[in-house]
Amino acid sequence: MKSILLLLLAVTCTPIFCHAESLKQTSLIVEDVRCKGNVLTKCSFIRGFLHVSPGDPLDEDEIQNAKLRLSSLPDFVSVHIYLDKGSAKGLAFVVVEVVEADRVENEFSAGTSSRLSSLYQTVEGRVADRNAFGTKDTVNLDVEAIVPIDGPTHHGIYSRLQFVDPTLLDSNKYFLISGISYQNTLINYPYDAFDKTDQLGIDLSVGRRLFDYSYVTVGYLERLISQSVSQSRGTGGLFSTDRDPNNNKGWSLGYGWNSEDDPYFPTRGSRLNSSFGLSWASVRFRKTWSIGPDSTWSVQLGGTPGTQYRASLNESQDFSVGYQHVISASDGLGGINRGRWYVEPGFSYYGSLAYGKQLGEWGLKGGIRLDTKVFGLVDLYVIASTSEQAK
Repeated sequence: MKSILLLLLAVTCTPIFCHAESLKQTSLIVEDVRCKGNVLTKCSFIRGFLHVSPGDPLDEDEIQNAKLRLSSLPDFVSVHIYLDKGSAKGLAFVVVEVVEADRVENEFSAGTSSRLSSLYQTVEGRVADRNAFGTKDTVNLDVEAIVPIDGPTHHGIYSRLQFVDPTLLDSNKYFLISGISYQNTLINYPYDAFDKTDQLGIDLSVGRRLFDYSYVTVGYLERLISQSVSQSRGTGGLFSTDRDPNNNKGWSLGYGWNSEDDPYFPTRGSRLNSSFGLSWASVRFRKTWSIGPDSTWSVQLGGTPGTQYRASLNESQDFSVGYQHVISASDGLGGINRGRWYVEPGFSYYGSLAYGKQLGEWGLKGGIRLDTKVFGLVDLYVIASTSEQAK
Protein backbone atom coordinates (compact mmCIF):
# COMPACT_ATOMS: atom_id res chain seq x y z
CA MET A 1 0.00 0.00 0.00
CA LYS A 2 2.83 2.40 0.84
CA SER A 3 4.50 1.84 -2.56
CA ILE A 4 1.21 2.53 -4.37
CA LEU A 5 0.77 5.84 -2.51
CA LEU A 6 4.33 6.89 -3.32
CA LEU A 7 3.78 6.08 -6.98
CA LEU A 8 0.59 8.16 -7.09
CA LEU A 9 2.38 11.08 -5.44
CA ALA A 10 5.26 10.86 -7.91
CA VAL A 11 3.26 10.73 -11.13
CA THR A 12 0.89 13.55 -10.10
CA CYS A 13 3.57 15.93 -8.82
CA THR A 14 3.74 19.23 -10.74
CA PRO A 15 6.35 20.54 -10.60
CA ILE A 16 8.47 17.53 -9.85
CA PHE A 17 10.38 19.14 -7.00
CA CYS A 18 7.41 19.36 -4.63
CA HIS A 19 7.91 15.71 -3.69
CA ALA A 20 11.65 15.25 -4.06
CA GLU A 21 11.83 12.78 -1.20
CA SER A 22 9.01 10.70 -2.68
CA LEU A 23 10.83 10.48 -6.01
CA LYS A 24 14.04 9.39 -4.37
CA GLN A 25 12.22 6.55 -2.64
CA THR A 26 10.51 5.18 -5.78
CA SER A 27 11.91 3.03 -8.57
CA LEU A 28 10.10 4.65 -11.48
CA ILE A 29 11.35 3.96 -15.00
CA VAL A 30 11.31 6.65 -17.67
CA GLU A 31 8.98 5.57 -20.48
CA ASP A 32 9.70 8.62 -22.66
CA VAL A 33 10.66 12.30 -22.58
CA ARG A 34 8.04 14.66 -24.02
CA CYS A 35 8.05 18.37 -24.76
CA LYS A 36 5.26 20.88 -24.35
CA GLY A 37 4.95 24.54 -25.31
CA ASN A 38 7.77 24.45 -27.86
CA VAL A 39 6.92 26.01 -31.23
CA LEU A 40 10.26 27.31 -32.52
CA THR A 41 12.36 24.80 -30.61
CA LYS A 42 12.71 21.19 -31.66
CA CYS A 43 12.05 18.64 -28.94
CA SER A 44 15.33 16.93 -29.84
CA PHE A 45 17.13 20.14 -28.90
CA ILE A 46 15.40 20.21 -25.50
CA ARG A 47 16.00 16.50 -24.88
CA GLY A 48 19.70 17.05 -25.48
CA PHE A 49 19.95 18.97 -22.21
CA LEU A 50 18.18 16.21 -20.25
CA HIS A 51 20.55 13.31 -19.71
CA VAL A 52 17.76 10.76 -19.25
CA SER A 53 16.65 8.22 -21.87
CA PRO A 54 13.67 5.85 -22.10
CA GLY A 55 14.31 2.82 -19.95
CA ASP A 56 16.48 4.67 -17.43
CA PRO A 57 15.56 4.81 -13.73
CA LEU A 58 14.17 8.21 -12.81
CA ASP A 59 16.98 10.41 -11.45
CA GLU A 60 15.59 13.38 -9.53
CA ASP A 61 18.98 15.08 -9.28
CA GLU A 62 19.40 14.94 -13.06
CA ILE A 63 15.91 16.41 -13.51
CA GLN A 64 16.91 19.39 -11.35
CA ASN A 65 20.19 19.80 -13.24
CA ALA A 66 18.37 19.69 -16.58
CA LYS A 67 15.98 22.40 -15.43
CA LEU A 68 18.94 24.64 -14.57
CA ARG A 69 20.66 23.93 -17.87
CA LEU A 70 17.54 24.75 -19.89
CA SER A 71 16.62 27.78 -17.77
CA SER A 72 20.05 29.31 -18.39
CA LEU A 73 19.40 29.42 -22.14
CA PRO A 74 18.01 32.67 -23.62
CA ASP A 75 15.52 30.61 -25.66
CA PHE A 76 13.06 30.19 -22.78
CA VAL A 77 11.20 32.52 -20.44
CA SER A 78 10.41 29.61 -18.10
CA VAL A 79 11.01 25.86 -17.83
CA HIS A 80 8.97 23.33 -15.82
CA ILE A 81 9.65 19.60 -15.65
CA TYR A 82 7.08 17.19 -14.26
CA LEU A 83 5.81 13.61 -14.58
CA ASP A 84 2.83 12.10 -16.32
CA LYS A 85 1.56 8.62 -15.60
CA GLY A 86 3.01 6.00 -17.92
CA SER A 87 1.29 3.19 -19.81
CA ALA A 88 1.97 0.66 -17.04
CA LYS A 89 2.74 0.52 -13.35
CA GLY A 90 6.24 1.77 -12.55
CA LEU A 91 6.52 3.79 -15.80
CA ALA A 92 6.35 7.58 -16.10
CA PHE A 93 6.62 10.19 -18.85
CA VAL A 94 9.00 13.07 -18.15
CA VAL A 95 7.39 16.23 -19.54
CA VAL A 96 9.46 19.34 -20.23
CA GLU A 97 7.13 22.31 -20.54
CA VAL A 98 8.68 25.56 -21.78
CA VAL A 99 7.58 29.10 -22.51
CA GLU A 100 9.67 30.35 -25.41
CA ALA A 101 11.11 33.84 -25.60
CA ASP A 102 10.40 36.05 -28.59
CA ARG A 103 12.30 35.11 -31.71
CA VAL A 104 13.68 38.63 -32.09
CA GLU A 105 15.22 39.77 -28.83
CA ASN A 106 16.02 43.36 -27.90
CA GLU A 107 18.23 44.52 -25.05
CA PHE A 108 18.93 48.12 -24.06
CA SER A 109 21.14 49.58 -21.34
CA ALA A 110 21.76 53.23 -20.43
CA GLY A 111 23.79 54.58 -17.55
CA THR A 112 25.23 57.83 -16.24
CA SER A 113 28.68 57.30 -14.73
CA SER A 114 30.97 59.44 -12.61
CA ARG A 115 34.26 57.53 -12.63
CA LEU A 116 37.93 58.38 -13.02
CA SER A 117 37.17 62.08 -12.47
CA SER A 118 34.93 62.01 -15.58
CA LEU A 119 31.19 62.27 -16.04
CA TYR A 120 29.91 60.39 -19.07
CA GLN A 121 26.87 58.65 -20.54
CA THR A 122 26.92 55.05 -21.74
CA VAL A 123 24.28 53.68 -24.11
CA GLU A 124 24.28 50.04 -25.21
CA GLY A 125 21.89 48.07 -27.38
CA ARG A 126 21.50 44.58 -28.77
CA VAL A 127 19.13 43.02 -31.27
CA ALA A 128 19.20 39.26 -31.81
CA ASP A 129 17.39 36.82 -34.07
CA ARG A 130 17.43 33.50 -32.22
CA ASN A 131 16.03 31.46 -35.10
CA ALA A 132 18.10 32.73 -38.01
CA PHE A 133 17.71 30.94 -41.33
CA GLY A 134 14.89 28.84 -39.85
CA THR A 135 17.28 27.04 -37.48
CA LYS A 136 18.31 27.49 -33.85
CA ASP A 137 21.26 29.59 -35.01
CA THR A 138 21.49 33.09 -33.53
CA VAL A 139 22.62 36.32 -35.15
CA ASN A 140 23.01 39.35 -32.92
CA LEU A 141 24.34 42.88 -33.25
CA ASP A 142 25.74 44.73 -30.22
CA VAL A 143 26.52 48.47 -30.21
CA GLU A 144 27.91 50.54 -27.32
CA ALA A 145 28.59 54.27 -27.29
CA ILE A 146 30.27 56.35 -24.58
CA VAL A 147 29.59 60.10 -24.68
CA PRO A 148 31.47 62.60 -22.44
CA ILE A 149 29.48 65.01 -20.29
CA ASP A 150 32.12 66.70 -18.11
CA GLY A 151 35.71 66.26 -17.03
CA PRO A 152 38.58 64.53 -18.89
CA THR A 153 37.61 63.02 -22.22
CA HIS A 154 36.16 59.53 -21.94
CA HIS A 155 34.45 58.45 -25.14
CA GLY A 156 34.26 55.71 -27.74
CA ILE A 157 32.24 53.16 -29.64
CA TYR A 158 32.19 49.37 -29.68
CA SER A 159 30.20 47.13 -32.03
CA ARG A 160 30.02 43.41 -32.70
CA LEU A 161 28.14 41.30 -35.24
CA GLN A 162 28.04 37.66 -34.12
CA PHE A 163 26.77 34.31 -35.36
CA VAL A 164 26.17 31.34 -33.03
CA ASP A 165 25.36 27.72 -33.87
CA PRO A 166 24.33 26.21 -30.49
CA THR A 167 24.21 22.65 -31.87
CA LEU A 168 27.18 22.32 -34.18
CA LEU A 169 26.80 19.37 -36.59
CA ASP A 170 23.42 18.65 -34.93
CA SER A 171 25.18 17.77 -31.68
CA ASN A 172 24.08 19.11 -28.29
CA LYS A 173 27.67 18.73 -27.11
CA TYR A 174 29.28 21.22 -29.48
CA PHE A 175 28.66 24.86 -30.42
CA LEU A 176 30.29 27.45 -32.68
CA ILE A 177 30.73 31.22 -32.26
CA SER A 178 32.07 33.59 -34.91
CA GLY A 179 32.03 37.34 -35.14
CA ILE A 180 33.50 40.62 -36.30
CA SER A 181 34.19 43.40 -33.77
CA TYR A 182 35.21 47.05 -33.96
CA GLN A 183 36.41 49.22 -31.07
CA ASN A 184 37.55 52.85 -31.02
CA THR A 185 37.83 54.14 -27.46
CA LEU A 186 39.77 56.66 -25.41
CA ILE A 187 39.87 56.40 -21.62
CA ASN A 188 41.61 59.17 -19.69
CA TYR A 189 42.83 58.44 -16.17
CA PRO A 190 44.00 60.92 -13.53
CA TYR A 191 47.50 62.45 -13.89
CA ASP A 192 47.34 62.47 -17.71
CA ALA A 193 47.41 58.71 -18.11
CA PHE A 194 45.27 57.22 -20.87
CA ASP A 195 44.43 54.14 -22.98
CA LYS A 196 43.63 54.62 -26.66
CA THR A 197 42.41 51.72 -28.78
CA ASP A 198 41.43 51.38 -32.45
CA GLN A 199 40.83 47.75 -33.47
CA LEU A 200 38.92 45.72 -36.06
CA GLY A 201 39.02 41.96 -35.65
CA ILE A 202 37.42 38.69 -36.72
CA ASP A 203 37.23 35.58 -34.56
CA LEU A 204 36.03 31.98 -34.60
CA SER A 205 35.73 29.54 -31.70
CA VAL A 206 34.39 26.04 -31.16
CA GLY A 207 33.11 24.93 -27.77
CA ARG A 208 32.22 21.67 -26.10
CA ARG A 209 29.82 21.26 -23.20
CA LEU A 210 31.13 19.24 -20.25
CA PHE A 211 29.41 17.57 -17.30
CA ASP A 212 26.31 19.39 -16.04
CA TYR A 213 27.14 23.10 -16.41
CA SER A 214 30.66 23.50 -17.82
CA TYR A 215 32.07 24.14 -21.27
CA VAL A 216 35.45 24.75 -22.91
CA THR A 217 36.27 26.74 -26.04
CA VAL A 218 39.19 26.95 -28.46
CA GLY A 219 39.29 30.05 -30.62
CA TYR A 220 41.34 32.07 -33.08
CA LEU A 221 41.42 35.87 -33.34
CA GLU A 222 42.92 38.03 -36.09
CA ARG A 223 42.87 41.81 -35.95
CA LEU A 224 42.76 43.48 -39.36
CA ILE A 225 43.33 46.87 -37.69
CA SER A 226 45.19 47.07 -34.39
CA GLN A 227 46.37 50.30 -32.77
CA SER A 228 46.72 50.39 -29.01
CA VAL A 229 48.54 53.10 -27.04
CA SER A 230 48.82 53.44 -23.25
CA GLN A 231 50.49 56.29 -21.35
CA SER A 232 51.22 56.71 -17.64
CA ARG A 233 53.61 58.57 -15.33
CA GLY A 234 56.48 56.61 -13.82
CA THR A 235 57.96 56.95 -10.35
CA GLY A 236 60.04 59.95 -11.45
CA GLY A 237 57.07 61.74 -12.95
CA LEU A 238 58.09 61.09 -16.56
CA PHE A 239 55.61 59.70 -19.06
CA SER A 240 55.89 56.09 -20.17
CA THR A 241 54.19 55.16 -23.46
CA ASP A 242 53.40 51.58 -24.44
CA ARG A 243 52.51 50.69 -28.01
CA ASP A 244 51.49 47.12 -28.84
CA PRO A 245 51.50 46.56 -32.62
CA ASN A 246 52.23 42.82 -32.43
CA ASN A 247 49.17 41.45 -30.65
CA ASN A 248 47.26 41.08 -33.92
CA LYS A 249 46.51 37.37 -34.08
CA GLY A 250 46.57 34.30 -31.93
CA TRP A 251 44.79 31.38 -30.31
CA SER A 252 42.76 31.49 -27.14
CA LEU A 253 41.37 29.01 -24.64
CA GLY A 254 38.24 29.51 -22.59
CA TYR A 255 36.43 27.81 -19.75
CA GLY A 256 32.94 28.57 -18.50
CA TRP A 257 30.44 27.44 -15.93
CA ASN A 258 26.75 28.34 -15.67
CA SER A 259 24.36 26.92 -13.06
CA GLU A 260 22.18 30.05 -12.76
CA ASP A 261 18.44 29.39 -12.98
CA ASP A 262 17.91 32.47 -15.18
CA PRO A 263 20.42 34.32 -17.39
CA TYR A 264 19.02 37.79 -16.60
CA PHE A 265 17.19 37.48 -13.26
CA PRO A 266 19.01 34.71 -11.36
CA THR A 267 17.81 33.65 -7.92
CA ARG A 268 20.52 31.05 -7.32
CA GLY A 269 23.53 29.44 -8.94
CA SER A 270 26.82 30.74 -10.29
CA ARG A 271 28.38 31.79 -13.57
CA LEU A 272 32.03 31.86 -14.64
CA ASN A 273 33.59 33.12 -17.87
CA SER A 274 37.32 32.90 -18.47
CA SER A 275 39.48 33.37 -21.53
CA PHE A 276 43.24 33.13 -21.98
CA GLY A 277 45.33 34.29 -24.95
CA LEU A 278 49.01 34.84 -25.70
CA SER A 279 49.21 38.20 -23.91
CA TRP A 280 45.97 38.56 -21.98
CA ALA A 281 43.64 36.82 -19.55
CA SER A 282 40.10 37.50 -18.37
CA VAL A 283 38.18 35.87 -15.50
CA ARG A 284 34.66 36.93 -14.47
CA PHE A 285 32.54 35.23 -11.82
CA ARG A 286 29.19 35.75 -10.08
CA LYS A 287 27.44 33.82 -7.32
CA THR A 288 23.78 34.47 -6.39
CA TRP A 289 21.71 33.47 -3.34
CA SER A 290 18.03 33.93 -2.50
CA ILE A 291 17.22 35.65 0.82
CA GLY A 292 13.45 35.39 0.61
CA PRO A 293 10.76 35.18 -2.06
CA ASP A 294 11.48 38.68 -3.43
CA SER A 295 15.18 39.35 -2.75
CA THR A 296 18.59 38.04 -3.74
CA TRP A 297 22.17 38.99 -3.09
CA SER A 298 25.29 38.28 -5.09
CA VAL A 299 29.07 38.48 -5.13
CA GLN A 300 30.84 39.38 -8.36
CA LEU A 301 34.54 39.25 -9.32
CA GLY A 302 36.20 40.63 -12.44
CA GLY A 303 33.03 42.31 -13.73
CA THR A 304 29.73 40.87 -14.92
CA PRO A 305 30.22 37.53 -16.70
CA GLY A 306 28.52 37.01 -20.03
CA THR A 307 26.49 33.99 -21.05
CA GLN A 308 27.86 30.97 -22.87
CA TYR A 309 27.41 32.70 -26.23
CA ARG A 310 27.94 36.42 -25.74
CA ALA A 311 29.34 39.18 -23.57
CA SER A 312 27.24 41.03 -21.01
CA LEU A 313 25.83 44.51 -21.68
CA ASN A 314 26.74 45.76 -18.25
CA GLU A 315 29.10 48.42 -16.93
CA SER A 316 30.43 46.89 -13.75
CA GLN A 317 33.16 47.03 -11.11
CA ASP A 318 36.05 44.63 -10.56
CA PHE A 319 34.58 43.46 -7.25
CA SER A 320 31.06 44.08 -6.01
CA VAL A 321 28.44 42.82 -3.57
CA GLY A 322 24.90 43.25 -4.86
CA TYR A 323 21.40 43.31 -3.43
CA GLN A 324 18.42 42.82 -5.77
CA HIS A 325 14.69 43.14 -5.07
CA VAL A 326 11.75 42.12 -7.24
CA ILE A 327 9.67 44.72 -9.12
CA SER A 328 6.13 43.42 -9.61
CA ALA A 329 4.66 42.85 -13.07
CA SER A 330 2.76 45.83 -14.44
CA ASP A 331 1.09 47.19 -17.56
CA GLY A 332 3.00 50.47 -17.23
CA LEU A 333 6.39 51.38 -18.72
CA GLY A 334 5.84 49.31 -21.83
CA GLY A 335 4.38 46.39 -19.91
CA ILE A 336 6.65 44.83 -17.26
CA ASN A 337 6.83 41.05 -17.33
CA ARG A 338 9.34 41.00 -14.48
CA GLY A 339 11.94 43.28 -13.00
CA ARG A 340 14.35 44.15 -10.21
CA TRP A 341 15.94 47.16 -8.63
CA TYR A 342 19.49 46.69 -7.35
CA VAL A 343 22.40 48.31 -5.54
CA GLU A 344 26.04 47.21 -5.90
CA PRO A 345 28.83 48.70 -3.77
CA GLY A 346 32.22 47.70 -5.12
CA PHE A 347 35.85 48.39 -5.96
CA SER A 348 37.81 48.73 -9.23
CA TYR A 349 41.60 48.52 -9.66
CA TYR A 350 43.51 50.31 -12.44
CA GLY A 351 47.14 49.54 -11.63
CA SER A 352 50.21 51.74 -11.32
CA LEU A 353 49.33 54.87 -13.29
CA ALA A 354 50.57 57.85 -11.26
CA TYR A 355 54.17 58.18 -10.01
CA GLY A 356 54.37 54.45 -9.30
CA LYS A 357 51.34 54.52 -7.01
CA GLN A 358 48.48 52.06 -7.31
CA LEU A 359 45.19 53.62 -8.41
CA GLY A 360 41.77 52.22 -7.50
CA GLU A 361 38.20 53.38 -6.94
CA TRP A 362 35.47 52.63 -4.45
CA GLY A 363 32.10 52.91 -6.13
CA LEU A 364 28.36 52.43 -5.87
CA LYS A 365 26.05 51.34 -8.68
CA GLY A 366 22.27 51.39 -8.53
CA GLY A 367 19.56 50.79 -11.10
CA ILE A 368 16.58 48.85 -12.38
CA ARG A 369 16.47 45.93 -14.80
CA LEU A 370 13.16 45.19 -16.55
CA ASP A 371 11.84 42.59 -18.95
CA THR A 372 9.23 44.60 -20.89
CA LYS A 373 6.68 43.58 -23.49
CA VAL A 374 7.42 46.52 -25.79
CA PHE A 375 11.12 47.36 -25.38
CA GLY A 376 12.59 43.98 -24.45
CA LEU A 377 15.22 43.88 -21.72
CA VAL A 378 15.97 47.33 -20.27
CA ASP A 379 18.70 48.22 -17.77
CA LEU A 380 18.90 51.80 -16.43
CA TYR A 381 21.57 52.70 -13.87
CA VAL A 382 23.84 55.28 -12.30
CA ILE A 383 27.34 54.58 -11.00
CA ALA A 384 29.70 56.83 -9.05
CA SER A 385 33.22 56.18 -7.79
CA THR A 386 35.86 57.97 -5.77
CA SER A 387 39.55 57.52 -6.58
CA GLU A 388 42.15 56.38 -4.07
CA GLN A 389 45.91 56.01 -4.26
CA ALA A 390 47.96 53.53 -2.32
CA LYS A 391 50.74 55.17 -0.31
